[in-house]
Amino acid sequence: MFEDFLSGTLIYFLIISMFLLGIYGVINKKNLLKKLIALNITQVSVIIFFLALGQKRDATIPVILPGVFEADRYTNPLPQAMMLTAIVVSLAIAGVGLVLLKKIANDYGSIEEDQIIKLMKNNKLMQKNKQDMQVNKQDMQVNKQNITGGNFNNIAGAVDINKRSGGRGDGRD
Repeated sequence: MFEDFLSGTLIYFLIISMFLLGIYGVINKKNLLKKLIALNITQVSVIIFFLALGQKRDATIPVILPGVFEADRYTNPLPQAMMLTAIVVSLAIAGVGLVLLKKIANDYGSIEEDQIIKLMKNNKLMQKNKQDMQVNKQDMQVNKQNITGGNFNNIAGAVDINKRSGGRGDGRD
């Protein structure tokens, strides 16, 4: 009786609990590493769910055995093969996620979501101010060329040379 409860009801209750725990962690945690762990918990719960669905009572492994001729005596190998693939994908996601977390920690000095968002907003403001400064610098260069006819640097250099040579500075020495 307990075995029926464990294999029939309790396992699905535990799977749903794990899934909801993972979703809760992804939504409510502010630490990105905790979010990644919660995502992995969600993935594991889905894998266990499919493996639990693929089980049959009194079934054997999907290898042809002497004396076993009925197809319903074998377990279906498809859910197991799919879940092996899902495990590989889950590990790849975890690996890429950890690399991205390392990059975020190096760039922002934190893996807390609130601090990263604050730094990103400040960084956007700094970039906007930098772009405004570059536009102002370009405008100043254009204005300088318009005022002097484009030869401001040459004229200033000639004036300096005349002053050093003792001339009047007007080029008629």
